[in-house]
Amino acid sequence: MAFYCLRNEGVFIGPSAALNVVGAVKLARQLGPGATVCTVLCDGGDRYASKMYAPGWLAERGLEPSASGTAIDFVE
Repeated sequence: MAFYCLRNEGVFIGPSAALNVVGAVKLARQLGPGATVCTVLCDGGDRYASKMYAPGWLAERGLEPSASGTAIDFVE
């Protein structure tokens, strides 16, 4: 979700904030059209620039984000 938010919304967030977005998306889907959902983006991505957002670090661990699909597709 963090990569989805960066790529599609231009929001540079950390993993805790990304999890909050996942929860907000799930709740919004449950509540249906017309509902308003709010969440707190509690951490920025700057603290994760050397790991989570570093392509080399991710590649070494086999954790490259997939180009196919989006984070939204996986939120059930």
